This record gives sequence, structure tokens and C-alpha cells, in this order.
Amino acid sequence: MEIFEKFDSSNNKKFEAQELVYDAWEVPYNKGIKLIKSALKLDPDNVDAYNYLAEYETDKYKRLAIYKYAADLGEKTLGKKFIKENTGYFWGIIETRPYMRALQGLAESLLETGKLHDSIKIYEKMLKLNPNDNQGVRFVLSILLVKLNEFSKFEKLNKEYGLSASGVYAYTYAIYVFKKYGPGEQADNALKYSIEMNPYVIDYLIGEKRIPDLNYLPPYAALGSEEEGMIYAAISKDLWKGTRKAIKWLKEFKNRTDL
Repeated sequence: MEIFEKFDSSNNKKFEAQELVYDAWEVPYNKGIKLIKSALKLDPDNVDAYNYLAEYETDKYKRLAIYKYAADLGEKTLGKKFIKENTGYFWGIIETRPYMRALQGLAESLLETGKLHDSIKIYEKMLKLNPNDNQGVRFVLSILLVKLNEFSKFEKLNKEYGLSASGVYAYTYAIYVFKKYGPGEQADNALKYSIEMNPYVIDYLIGEKRIPDLNYLPPYAALGSEEEGMIYAAISKDLWKGTRKAIKWLKEFKNRTDL
């Protein structure tokens, strides 16, 4: 297929460029940027080189523009025919990964700049391309859908991926129940299960512990750990704090159950 010819290691310049980008991610920025410039000289269409540039861009609007360029470039490089033929199997095909990384960066940048609906569209596109969701975008998508009261979409996502039983993301299911059906036994049961999955989240959400800035979150977290709870609280705080009486519900539930 044409796409494999484009990415084949026998195509020395493209292969060398991609190797330089991989190396750039492993070294400090002052060294990495030199490698990226060399990579782009070898292959001006290297999508991951632009992903790297976007990742280190401090201006959120410029970062959005770079990720948009990278995603468009990735789509052009792969080609419509390839994308159509391989939809449903992405990520398992190594050649698609720079494009998928660009899409994730684009979705995150759209979210960062307040374009929530556009961000949702990109996340949905990613799940269509790669239902296995190796990048874990379903979790952020679930938070956005509940935040915007897109309950039917959330219910479909939950049915497909079992979000209500997905560890810390059971909290998203709990607030979905609270928003749709109001306080009561159903919401309390969902919250109780969430706390069993991770007891640390609630203290961060109600303000007993400070939620770190997104840039200072731990890179890894074990299931059920405080680090996992901290990460979830950081990415979902707008949903919880923006839902009328949700924090009050958490506080009253904690006091009532003597957590």
C-alpha cells in the first residue's frame, strides 16, 4: 500500500527524520529542538516533529494552531483512502500514531481554549478510528459529555466501555446520576461505589486537599492510589464545581457516612 511505502524504513530520509524525533523526546529541550530542526530538514512533512513543537509551545493559541497543522498534515499524509480502509484499526498500525498523537493534542488544545464542543468532535473521531482507545481519550470525553449534559452520548459511551466500573472514573458516572436524577439513593450508591474505587478523590474535590495545577500532576498513578485521585480531581474539577450543589452533596455524604 502507498502509505507503507511512505513510511518504509528503506525511505531513508523519512526513517531518519522519525528516529531523530524519537531521540528528541528523550533529551532536554535545548538538545531536542536541534534534533527536530534536523528532522524537518530531512522530512518537512514529519507529523511528530510538529507534535513536539506544539508540546513545548507555551502560548495555548499557538499550540492549538500547531496541533491543527499537524493533524491536517497527518490526514493528508495518510490519505483519505487509507483512513477509510483502516478506520477501526488505528494505533495498531504504527504509521497512524503520529496522526493520532496530533489529534489528541488538538483535542486537548481545543479544550484548553474553551472550545469544548470541537474537542468532543475530535475525541469522538479518535474513538471511531481506534475503538480500542489505546490513548485513553474516552475518560476525558466522558467528563466533557456529562459537563455539557450530553447524557445520551455519555450513556452510549458508558455502555460500550463500562465507565461506571472503570476505577476512579466511576466518579464521572456518579455525577452523571446526580445531574440527571438528582440527589437520592441512586446517586448515593454510585458515589459510594466511586469512593470504594478511590477514597482520595473526595477530599480534593471538597477542598480539604489542594488540587495541583495540571502541569504538576504525577506522570504515573497506581489504581486506587492518592496520585490517581489527585489526577482525576484535577481534570474533572470544573465538572464538579460547575454542577449546582454537587460539592455540597459530597460534603454531606462524607459527613453522613463518617468517611
